[in-house]
Amino acid sequence: MCKHHGIGLWRSSLFLLFLLVLSESVVRARVRADEGVWESVGARCGISSHSSANRFIQTELWAAWNVAPSQDLGRSWSLRFQFDSSAGWLSGRGADSFVGAVGPVLEIGRERLPVSLRGGISPTLLSRDSFGNKDFGILFQLTSHLGVEIHVLPHVDIGYRFQHMSNAGLCLHNPGLNLHMFSLSYAF
Repeated sequence: MCKHHGIGLWRSSLFLLFLLVLSESVVRARVRADEGVWESVGARCGISSHSSANRFIQTELWAAWNVAPSQDLGRSWSLRFQFDSSAGWLSGRGADSFVGAVGPVLEIGRERLPVSLRGGISPTLLSRDSFGNKDFGILFQLTSHLGVEIHVLPHVDIGYRFQHMSNAGLCLHNPGLNLHMFSLSYAF
């Protein structure tokens, strides 16, 4: 519950109910999709741009799977709707926490171009919300991200994404955290 604002609990509960309904719809869509289930698996590591004494580091394992067939946008461009899940560790200001997220991702690519753009937003759960003097307000956060993946070998991708995590105003205290994340993945 939000330590700084009593209304945070009911907002969080309504939002979680919305996410449950959304995830059930995504699972139904996945059952109807024609493409393979797994898109890629990999590892990500990131760092905040704070000074070394106030820096945050996040490391995680992740997996993405296709939810619907690729959509042809014309002129060899395509759009893919995927679902991404991750579990890992967030460390900063003398404290450590589990961090887990799951959410939708849109990927735009072009045939014969070894680069794709990816962006999405994921509900995120922390096992602690205070890291020294940095208080995220509540354990429930939202992580939005935008990045690029480069296909370096037939099944190997490297990537970069900028991500922002905050409680999205579900609590009055909402400092947020920006990270530069780098990834290595195996694409099926």
